[in-house]
Amino acid sequence: MKKLRLPLILLLGCWSLTVQAAEVEVRDAWVRLPPPGSDTVAVYMVVRNMDAQEHRLSGVSCDEAAEGEFHAMLRQGHAMQMVHLQGVDLPPGERVVFAPGGMHVMLRGLRRMLREGELLHLHLHLEDGRRLNIAAPVRDMR
Repeated sequence: MKKLRLPLILLLGCWSLTVQAAEVEVRDAWVRLPPPGSDTVAVYMVVRNMDAQEHRLSGVSCDEAAEGEFHAMLRQGHAMQMVHLQGVDLPPGERVVFAPGGMHVMLRGLRRMLREGELLHLHLHLEDGRRLNIAAPVRDMR
């Protein structure tokens, strides 16, 4: 019986970590195929905080890019201006939408050309130190 206890304890410990990671959910992530020769790409998704407390996205990284940032589009008179965000608040029970013409992830310094249909793997970093690993398909929107 003692031999079963340790594996059971380890299994339950892993399960509880998975439940905690599920407080923030990412859905419908996708990457806009960049034009030929460009080393910059935009990523869109919906992030939902299913927890009763606020969380915050503090960063983004991707092994295929030199840097990742959160951006938002703001209207300045008759023009739209892109601004860098230090982080993104995730209010309790709310969805935060990253969409064309609005908030998005900007990846710069792509290490290779992307192809339509492939999956790009990104890491969203939460302020509490956790990391959400997502795979986003590349779409040609031209």
